[in-house]
Amino acid sequence: MGSELKHIETVSDVGFLLTRLRLAKRKNESDVISRIVQRLREVGALKEEGVNLARPFENLRAYVDRVLKKETH
Repeated sequence: MGSELKHIETVSDVGFLLTRLRLAKRKNESDVISRIVQRLREVGALKEEGVNLARPFENLRAYVDRVLKKETH
């Protein structure tokens, strides 16, 4: 898992990160989830709460929130 967390540091493909986030949520990988959310913030795809957000960032934030809150089967 440590090597995967290191790999996430180098990824800037938002689509890949979102796909991996869904998988991490399904597998209940909390360390990976935290690192992906942090990486999305680092690349500027996910703004911090409380900041005036442009519409695309609001949509991405809502999507990430839905993924993280979604019940797994």
